[in-house]
Amino acid sequence: MKSRFIFFTLLIVSISTAYAAKPTKEQRNKAVIMNVMNNINKHDIAAAVHNYAPDFVEYGDGSMPPVHGDTVLQMYIAAFPDLKSENFIYCADGDYVMVYSDVTGTWKGALGGMQPTNTSIKIKDVDVFKLNAVGKVVEHHNIQNVGCVLSTAHAAAHK
Repeated sequence: MKSRFIFFTLLIVSISTAYAAKPTKEQRNKAVIMNVMNNINKHDIAAAVHNYAPDFVEYGDGSMPPVHGDTVLQMYIAAFPDLKSENFIYCADGDYVMVYSDVTGTWKGALGGMQPTNTSIKIKDVDVFKLNAVGKVVEHHNIQNVGCVLSTAHAAAHK
């Protein structure tokens, strides 16, 4: 009788441990996006886009046509070589992960047809990522409009 009790106890503990060790889809997706954001902060675009699906689409804030691939990310890093996000708040729901953060950088390269002003920006932004069934990023949306960000930096340069 005692050996049956020990057997069933070990069986229950083993099943519970195996079940608890498997992350939920939301936990997995959040971990992927945390990795993406960490690599963007390091300006390691190759490592960041390693988590992108081949059919990844950048939608931005919706004011410009969608772009396939990492072109927009490369343009931002070139325009703001010290670009950094911090104070992250991550929210995962199903296929989506939202990231609220403070973004800083100095505008040193051309972007959006405007020439740099060498002024610093500090904005709050929300990035929304959609991931597919295997945990690869298929979409990115953000709240901040590129024109508004650049206009703010341009205005700060002419105070």
